[in-house]
Parts: sequence; structure tokens; C-alpha cells
Amino acid sequence: MHIAGVTQEEKALVCLHEGKKHGLSDGDTVTFKEVKGMTQINSKSFKIEVKSPESFTIGDTRQFSPYSEGGVALEVKVPVYLRSYPLDKSLSYPYAPGTKELPIASWEKFGVPEQLHVILDAVLSFHAKYNRLPTALSADDTQELKVIVKQKLEQMAAAMEIEGEETFKVSTVD
Repeated sequence: MHIAGVTQEEKALVCLHEGKKHGLSDGDTVTFKEVKGMTQINSKSFKIEVKSPESFTIGDTRQFSPYSEGGVALEVKVPVYLRSYPLDKSLSYPYAPGTKELPIASWEKFGVPEQLHVILDAVLSFHAKYNRLPTALSADDTQELKVIVKQKLEQMAAAMEIEGEETFKVSTVD
């Protein structure tokens, strides 16, 4: 990502050249190189907050030299440690301990992780019942899988009614 400018602020704004999108998300980490003027940010890592598709904020740069030109921002992939419940609990409650939502990779796919969870649970049940995976393009296996998915959805709805809390809800699978 080629930089067009960096402000000297408590939450410095980094702008890219017009029409160039960064594709970052809040909490991502970037590092800089080849920045002229504000050389103090070169080789440093910053967690970012997205302001627009072409800009984001980093940490405090008030004590740094003024930005003059150039530079590249590079996304740094930082390891993320996830906690989870044992498989038997995760099949009915897929969220990580301390959360009530699945990570959303894209808002365009809202609800898809939950649907995939139910489908995977159904495939595991199919395997347990028939000691094999569903055969690709098999109408019979597809129908059986649909029946199992429907049963899973009904079981989940009943469990939520008993517990009195909507912890994991998928009403249909497309």
C-alpha cells in the first residue's frame, strides 16, 4: 500500500493514494518502510483503525518528524490464539468461551458460518449413521442430509426453549 500522507496526531491518519484501497480491518497490524520525513515509523508495527477504504489511523505520531513523501505500509499477520470448548460442546454451542458470536469474515456472508456449522454437524451425523461421507451428486444422500439438517435445527430450537435463551440460532440452511 503506497502512502500519500501521515498526520502528526495522537491517532495519526494514514492516507493512501486516491482510488487505492487497503482492504484492512480494525485491529489489523501494519508496518512501514521507505517513509521519508517521518522516518520514526519505518520498521515499527501499529494496530490500525479503519477510517475509510483509503485511510486508517495508527498510534501517536506527535513527537515524530513531519511526513514528507513516499513510503509503503505492509500488513503484518499476527498470530491469534483462540480458545474453544471440547468438540461435543462445540457442536451444540460453537462460540468460543466468553463470546456469543462466530467470527464474521465478511458482512456479505452474514449468517453463513452458523449455517456451515449446522451442515458440518449434519455431515458428522451422516458419517456416524452410515460409516461414510455423503456421495457427491447423490440425490439420496442429499435428501438424507437435508433430513438430518432439519432434525438438527429442530433439536437446537427445542434446546433453546428449554434453556430459555437464544444462544445459537439458525432457522434455515440455504
